[in-house]
Amino acid sequence: MSARPELEGIERLLRAGDPLPAYDAASEPDLDALEGADRVRLHYLRALALARAGATGRATEELAVLAASGEVVDPRLAEDVAALEGRLHKDRALQSEGAAR
Repeated sequence: MSARPELEGIERLLRAGDPLPAYDAASEPDLDALEGADRVRLHYLRALALARAGATGRATEELAVLAASGEVVDPRLAEDVAALEGRLHKDRALQSEGAAR
């Protein structure tokens, strides 16, 4: 859980099963100013909200931004990111048909 009230609110929405409001909250322009671990957590929460909303491609793009930053240093968050990447691979496979599946 994050110490930032804004991130805690996003996490609460996700726990309540509300991914679209969570994504909207995570996309507030003022949150783009977050730095360090808070910024990393924000990108993860955006990706998680997108994945839960069924936007697999957009979630994958958000995780790519996170991976490119090279800033995931918290071992627990790194585990969450890896689990989400696995889920997104599975979601893409299930959306595929024929030999691509």
